[in-house]
Amino acid sequence: TAECVVDTVRVVQVQSNDPDDPNVSDVFYEYVPPPCVHQAFYEGAKQIARRYRDWEGIMCADPRLAAASEACCDQNIERSVEDALRAYEYHGERMTYASAEQRCLAKHHVNLAEIELDSSPGDGDHSASPIGNCQGDCDIDSHCAGDLVCFQRQGNEAVPGCLDGAGANSGWDYCIDPIQDNGLCLFSKVTGNDNEQGYHWTDADCNVQVKINNEGYVAVVHDTFTMQGWMTPAHVNAEDSLNWFRAYWDGNSYPSPATGCGNCRDTVHPLSGTAACVCDASVVEEPVFSTEPASVEDIVSSLNIGAIKPAIADAGSYHTVVGSDFTVHFKGAGSTTHDADTIFELNHPYHGTKLFLKNVKSTVQLRGWTQPTQIFEAEDAEPGAGTNLPPLYMYAANTTRTDYTGSGYMDWEGSYFAYLNFTVNVQSEKTAKISFKYENSWGPTRPFSLSLNDAVVNDNMLLQPTGHWDFWAMTPSYTVTLQPGDNIIQIKDLSGQWGGPNIDHMLVEGISTSVDANAYSFRNAPHFMGLTQDYSSDGEGETNPRDAHYETDAVLDHYFQHRNTAPFICTRLIQRHGISNPSPRYIKECAIAYRTGSYESAGVVFGSNKYGCLEATAAAVSLYPEATSPVLDRDPAFGAIREPWMRPIQLLRTLEYDYAPREKIVELWELSEDIGEEPSRFPSVFSFFLPEYRPDAGPAIAAGLVSPESMLVNMPTTINMQNGLWSLIRYGVSDCYDDSDTDALGFGRYPGHGNCLDNGSFERGSVYLSFVETDSTSAGLVDELSTLLTQGRLSEENRDIIIAALDDYTPNPNSGDVVAAKRRFAEQLIVSAPEYHTLGTVKKSGKPRAEAASTGSSNSTDYKATILLFFDGGADTWNMLPPHTCDHQIWEKYEAIRGGPANNSSYPGSIALAKDSLWELPTNNSDHNCQSVGLHQNLHTIKDLYHAGDAIFITNTGLMSQNVSKADYRNQNVQLFAHNAMQLESMRLDLGQEAFGTGVLGRMRESLTANGYSADAYSITGNQISLIGKPGSPAPIVLSSGGMKKFDPRADDVLGWWGPEHNNGDMTPRNMADFVRTLNNASSIDSNMMAETWSIKVSEAIAQHELLYDALASTTTATTFPATGLGEQFRMVTQMMQTRQERGVERDFFHVSIGGWDTHSWVLDNVANNFNAVDDAIAAFVTEVKSLGLWNHTIVAQFSEFARTLDPNTGPRGDGTGAGSDHAWGGHQFILGGGLKGGKVLGQYPDEFKEDVGELALSRGRMLPTTPWDSFWNGAAPWMGVPESDLDNALPMRVNFDSSVLFTKDQLFNP
Repeated sequence: TAECVVDTVRVVQVQSNDPDDPNVSDVFYEYVPPPCVHQAFYEGAKQIARRYRDWEGIMCADPRLAAASEACCDQNIERSVEDALRAYEYHGERMTYASAEQRCLAKHHVNLAEIELDSSPGDGDHSASPIGNCQGDCDIDSHCAGDLVCFQRQGNEAVPGCLDGAGANSGWDYCIDPIQDNGLCLFSKVTGNDNEQGYHWTDADCNVQVKINNEGYVAVVHDTFTMQGWMTPAHVNAEDSLNWFRAYWDGNSYPSPATGCGNCRDTVHPLSGTAACVCDASVVEEPVFSTEPASVEDIVSSLNIGAIKPAIADAGSYHTVVGSDFTVHFKGAGSTTHDADTIFELNHPYHGTKLFLKNVKSTVQLRGWTQPTQIFEAEDAEPGAGTNLPPLYMYAANTTRTDYTGSGYMDWEGSYFAYLNFTVNVQSEKTAKISFKYENSWGPTRPFSLSLNDAVVNDNMLLQPTGHWDFWAMTPSYTVTLQPGDNIIQIKDLSGQWGGPNIDHMLVEGISTSVDANAYSFRNAPHFMGLTQDYSSDGEGETNPRDAHYETDAVLDHYFQHRNTAPFICTRLIQRHGISNPSPRYIKECAIAYRTGSYESAGVVFGSNKYGCLEATAAAVSLYPEATSPVLDRDPAFGAIREPWMRPIQLLRTLEYDYAPREKIVELWELSEDIGEEPSRFPSVFSFFLPEYRPDAGPAIAAGLVSPESMLVNMPTTINMQNGLWSLIRYGVSDCYDDSDTDALGFGRYPGHGNCLDNGSFERGSVYLSFVETDSTSAGLVDELSTLLTQGRLSEENRDIIIAALDDYTPNPNSGDVVAAKRRFAEQLIVSAPEYHTLGTVKKSGKPRAEAASTGSSNSTDYKATILLFFDGGADTWNMLPPHTCDHQIWEKYEAIRGGPANNSSYPGSIALAKDSLWELPTNNSDHNCQSVGLHQNLHTIKDLYHAGDAIFITNTGLMSQNVSKADYRNQNVQLFAHNAMQLESMRLDLGQEAFGTGVLGRMRESLTANGYSADAYSITGNQISLIGKPGSPAPIVLSSGGMKKFDPRADDVLGWWGPEHNNGDMTPRNMADFVRTLNNASSIDSNMMAETWSIKVSEAIAQHELLYDALASTTTATTFPATGLGEQFRMVTQMMQTRQERGVERDFFHVSIGGWDTHSWVLDNVANNFNAVDDAIAAFVTEVKSLGLWNHTIVAQFSEFARTLDPNTGPRGDGTGAGSDHAWGGHQFILGGGLKGGKVLGQYPDEFKEDVGELALSRGRMLPTTPWDSFWNGAAPWMGVPESDLDNALPMRVNFDSSVLFTKDQLFNP
């Protein structure tokens, strides 16, 4: 049957159509093979090609794999290679190289016994009665029966497979079987239709090489010996491929362009300039264990190649020996030899997965050359021909063909027994490999002799057909020993036929050897995806979604089964379950439960005994003694600040929420806007907070504790949390309080009915709390609520405070149920205590918390403000400020590395900007290497500011702790190219951690305060480390861009019909803020640190709110700001600047930001949109600040964690559509301000963007910065008032840079 003679099956027919039964039709199933990996590197590679060999797609393939189809021809028959024949069982069949050879040799298309032969062979019309095998006379192939072809004889030459010359009729042409002596070949094309074709095996050798970049990453390169480089696809082409993957180098040692490629050749990517070494490679496969391994751990740590299940092999293929921990399958009946075919069967000792591992190690060893490769052109060699022959008609430098090297090639037309003598001179004896580039069109195969100094090296060097003229090929390599002096290497045509193959050149290579005599080697890498790509929708290649799914599944399995996964997941889960700083033992026990799938507590076993079991993991997280012991509640470092959204959820569940009439769902409205967190509304890929975040207040800083939730604890969220919780208790889930005087403060929205009545009616709430206590005494009520809401952790001091408040509470009985009012009051007091917001035990010191001193009012005119504008995500500032008119053709280089000219259909993946679209800005700096730069067309406001002298650009700047070079750029103490790390450190500017946990603006503020200035710091975009100073210094204030909501708006409603005297009046006391302060008074040194952080922050929030609310409410803006995130932030900055006198400050620091810069795709569109938003916001800000008379006292400094690669990626579809740019380093920044000495560009523009020629260029145009962020701050800090003596404290990294790169105050600012 067919499946027994094929290597692969694609579609299987399981049922045939029954013409007599309409219900029985053909049924086909696609065969989906199981996951199977390939080794990236292998020995004995063969060349494959598509149907037309002059199409792109010539590659290497592993002959052991069913990677291509057959293409059969007889290379002894002229023109046989022009139309190679098929010998397939089904369309699209793939087979191994050996199967393809056998198929060509064994397959016969013609059964002569079934062909009606011409009864009278000879001249005439044979269309009705074709000519049979070895019969004539034919003129064209259609005269012949079946697949026979007409052999066009030259004179009386022999007829292949039929007659010798003497036995054939003179002048007749005969029909022959074209596969009489058939095999694989270098075909010109393959017969059949395009949709029947794929890739086809040839008999040409191929070489799989290794390409290595400066980071030690490697790419697969196919050396197809095809001189037309474009015919080898880019993803395996030595010059074009950038498909890097990590290699596990033995000894972590590898050659690189930076350290020298040794005897390997170097190459440069034509677009990005990425430099690399290209080395020959040999693959060594050897058994790992020659005897019984000691343990399962030894096996899994030593073997990396999987194997088939031996059970699916034929009976007797393996001899199986079952051990206690693993099973060994020896290849061959009765064998007990541990060889490379031995298979170990075992369960992985860590994650328990069943594995079949082959006892083999596959190592890729690099090979170089003992001497440089040299080309000796044929047109420079000495030609000749045999004696007593017709005159020579040789063209020593013909140029009719294409793709030759040198000035031409040798064309032997009209000569017989022609030869070429090449002269090679060497200084000493050398062993070398020689080969020849030739073309032989349709053939037939020509025999040549090869000799060195008259000694025969090979007397039958066969130059096979190359398929067509202009199809060049290389002969096999022959090893020779060259003697000192001149060596004559001769190739001679032995066929005696007229003319001969064209010869382009002789290639002389050194013998392959280990590179630099060092054993550079790495583990052979696996991959699932085939490398033969599709060029059409016909599926000719082997890249398919199936294998992509397999590879993705394998990657996910690798992550899932990695030894770091269990502790990583456990740490995160424990943090989310209330312990921010779990002990190592706690994490270990949880990880064991995750790994084993089992956890036992109090005699109860949880889990499925399977790796990754979440039941066992959850049990460990919840039931491990560290999670349940009340003793640990007394540990000051224990516990956590609770997640914001969990607090209203717990309140609803614990206090038994119920629905108002007509309501059926609990809808908490836009919590993320008020308290910073809401399910499914993550602000970024990093979620709501970072697991490693350290708080900015309290003893946890000095203790080095993390508190992820502290990232969301600031003035707006804290005020909104208290407002929302009180509203929920008083009014139910509603928008209350909401009227003309204030914003919606509740966690719900207006349900369409009812008033905000604090009398127990909940008439405006969709959901309300229905809890009723069992003991109505003050102490009983507090104790019950403490159990429910703080798990009994309410401190005795706070318990007494709440009981005393309840005992003093006398609500108006005319307003509502006084017992229910007392309950609501008690609930509001409990949710105001730190024990509710944190998971720890509070110990009071008995002292009031020290309040921050009010700065009071000020009439000082010496006011200055610095606004840090951060582009979150890594902005592509190369398209903010491209070069324009520069030395060294920088514009042309920019355009080239960005993918080619803009708006040009020939460069669909270009992300360059058109030069005529840019605002040209003169650099006004004789030291700059550009006379002018270009500014993105959407930044017209910044253009106007630049021309007015109110803007400065700094080129090629970035985060750096010292000057960097290619040799040492990784010595920066930061995770380069990573968002979170470089974003954090760009705001800290302290890579040496000399002032750990502080930010650059926070340190400047500290210096100013110490030197007599009143300075404030505000973030309009959440907690930002840039503003944080050392422990004990005033905390920065976080404001919402939407403004401030009133804190407990009923507190100042003394009279009016909402007052307690009214029958419908509020029943909650007016002084709730005082209760919050009292409940969060100072704690003792052994109190819980997380609770102390919360108490500090809530006390600061109330004080800050009281200071700012009225002042801010009185401000207005004369300018209309855009209704965008950045526009609202800048509006808030201007409003705060208006309150400077009420706040009594002389210096302000602000942090604003805009996201959306992580442009891995659609960079042109995204950057253009972002620049529109930036420019609009800045235009409104500048207009407003000028109206305040503060423009000369204000600077806006733009930063981003990093810039992006100049070399684009291929976009989400891989064809250049929507191309993006990726994480890089150096870029540009702008500074704005009326006091600037502006209208100039500082720094330097890189004059080379390609890695091979640029001293600053890494791969793909990632630029090393030349100007540190510190350069700008070095001038800006003194402008703000930081004395010279404090600059090293404010900028601890500036001492690492030469003063020539640090800008001074006088360079940046007007007097």
